[in-house]
Amino acid sequence: MGVGLAPRFDKKLRGVDFDSDGKGLTLFFDLLNDICEDEGLTPFRDFTDDEALEALDRGKAKYKEPWRSPSDGLKTIHGLISVLESEPKRVEKTLRSHVKYLLADLKDLEHCLEIAKKRKARFYLMFW
Repeated sequence: MGVGLAPRFDKKLRGVDFDSDGKGLTLFFDLLNDICEDEGLTPFRDFTDDEALEALDRGKAKYKEPWRSPSDGLKTIHGLISVLESEPKRVEKTLRSHVKYLLADLKDLEHCLEIAKKRKARFYLMFW
């Protein structure tokens, strides 16, 4: 058992299923953030619920959920997918054979965010 990431939305979205366990997104979390920095993208970590987890760790029952715009998330996801697909040498040492699984996770997330954007829902990536 490991930790995964999955999108959480501020309203119920029928037909939106994140089919991944999101473990690849956490396993390569630092790499994704490094790529974002290199490419001038909003860091992947900015879409997560880190602050909410810290509040819960400090014993606070209430916390502000870090809702984000799907448009912002899509810019980052598109940039990450582009790098992983077009520059395999850049990530092959770290990812080895995992690149196809990470791309599948990102494309699944992309699909969910595209629907959320159309339905005007906000999101964040929740650690579970």
